[in-house]
This record gives sequence, structure tokens and C-alpha cells, in this order.
Amino acid sequence: MIKEGTVVPVPANYKMTREVNIVLTALQRLDFSQQITVLRNAVVDMGVDPLA
Repeated sequence: MIKEGTVVPVPANYKMTREVNIVLTALQRLDFSQQITVLRNAVVDMGVDPLA
């Protein structure tokens, strides 16, 4: 699905871990521009710069 450009769905029975919930809650508390910055930096840290 990823190769087709489709967003892969999360399984209906998926349960997030406590740690994931903590990170997601922290991200949701940021304003929109801060969210974009954090997520972009995460992608850049993985070796992909979407603005390059």
C-alpha cells in the first residue's frame, strides 16, 4: 500500500502503549506550527529532508 501512495490503515484492535500516548498527548498540546516543526525535525533526523 505504501508503494501505491496509500495511507496504511491502523488495525481496529491496535492498542497504543503508554509511552505512545504520552508522546501523542504532548504533540497535541503544541500549537500547529510547533507540531509541524517537531514532526519535520523527526523526519529530518531519520535522514529525509522534505524541504530539500
